[in-house]
Amino acid sequence: MQTFAPFIVALMQYSGAVFTEIINIIAICSLENTKEVIMNFIALGVISEIDNYYLTALPPSELKSRILQPFPILYRSSEINFWKRNLSTKIIRCYYKLLRAVEVSFQYYFTPFVVVILTYLLAGI
Repeated sequence: MQTFAPFIVALMQYSGAVFTEIINIIAICSLENTKEVIMNFIALGVISEIDNYYLTALPPSELKSRILQPFPILYRSSEINFWKRNLSTKIIRCYYKLLRAVEVSFQYYFTPFVVVILTYLLAGI
């Protein structure tokens, strides 16, 4: 089964969301006016959803119906023995686990502290 192409597509969407969030945090922390903070937060939220707007604007086609239909999940990752996978799937799985560890440890636990530090550092600019 081909897993590389779906992984790359998901990685592109994930990295777009991460970069948008980083830009959002830096932009919001550098503002002093509450009105500007709310306005930039809403604007960057719209920018992060722009791919969904383009998808809904497309005319009905076979490709669009295939995109909107979820893929059937035949096996869960925990049900597949790691050593019975092929090399590319092993690499993708390890990379996924690394991204997941970074996301859980940094994004959920360390981001609030980064925002506080950035607020003080960018306030002088």
